Amino acid sequence: MRNKSDKTTITLNLAEQLRTHLLRIPSVSLVGDQHSVREASAAADIIVQSAFGGVTQIVLKSLLSASPRDVRMAAFEWKPKSYNQTPQYLVVGAPYLSEAAFAVCEEEGIGAVDLSGNCHLTFDSVYMSIHGRKNRFPRSVEKITLSSRKTARIIRVLLNDPKRPWMGKDLAKEAQVSPAFVTSVRDYLLKQEWISQDSRNWRLLRPEGLLRAWAFEEEKRKPVRAQFYSSEGPETISMRMEQTARQMNATLAFTEFGGLQMFTPYTTSSRVTAYLDLEHSKWRDFENGAGLKPVGSGGNVHLLKPYDAGVFYKLDIVGETRLWVSHIQHYIDLIRAGERGEDAAEYLLEDYIKKTW
Repeated sequence: MRNKSDKTTITLNLAEQLRTHLLRIPSVSLVGDQHSVREASAAADIIVQSAFGGVTQIVLKSLLSASPRDVRMAAFEWKPKSYNQTPQYLVVGAPYLSEAAFAVCEEEGIGAVDLSGNCHLTFDSVYMSIHGRKNRFPRSVEKITLSSRKTARIIRVLLNDPKRPWMGKDLAKEAQVSPAFVTSVRDYLLKQEWISQDSRNWRLLRPEGLLRAWAFEEEKRKPVRAQFYSSEGPETISMRMEQTARQMNATLAFTEFGGLQMFTPYTTSSRVTAYLDLEHSKWRDFENGAGLKPVGSGGNVHLLKPYDAGVFYKLDIVGETRLWVSHIQHYIDLIRAGERGEDAAEYLLEDYIKKTW
């Protein structure tokens, strides 16, 4: 944990960064061209004057870390001094502010600045917004990330039943992770304002925001994909793959474009894609049984090797036996599929998933 000296240094650096941004605005001048720092509250004051005669006292509040929840709390706790006749404007600062944290600042009507070069300032006649600069101060250890295998298990459970309140132990059992890990994920999701908690239960607040953030991380981690060719049509190929999987006691779940036929009956796809959970040494037997010929590219059959059993959570049964991944996993797989997969994923989200929420 950083000490008091670290906080003072961060406040001083943020004040200087804010001052630099302000000096780039032609219509703004700094009164006295200086700022004062209050070490006890990790804050700084800068007085500015616009070309139109307005004078504003900018109150900079620095944070060691700035999750969306931290930013919202800073905005909630801030109270302008009632005896001060000069209009005041709160600016939250940190070594790095995420896009989600900036969104909270805009929502709360406060400013933002970080040491990575990003800022959002809107007061009097001033508007300055710089976004997208990379974090110059990444943490060396990140305990929880949306891309981790165990975190993904928890997210699938939450998104497949977003209205249900969860107790930690029940969620741990459903996601097949430890209760201690659920607690860590809960704290992370609370800071990102994706969940709320009352008493012992917690529930999802913004399922779409969580799904999109998770999809962004999952898109970077594509599953191992093998391509094959078959002279049969999609329906016949799928039946042969099902039969072979049952004979070999393997788990097979279809995904990607073919699954859109469940939501839009007139949609057709010549490509068959499925997750296959089978020992690698037995894949050749599966290929032979299903009549699949390996190809380097352009195959009409794609087999995906699951990176975790969580991809099989809440499988959908179509017809009597055919298994498809859940609509949440289906969305993720379409995002990663290429060939206009993102467009198909958006259709699935807007026309089906949101309606189930």
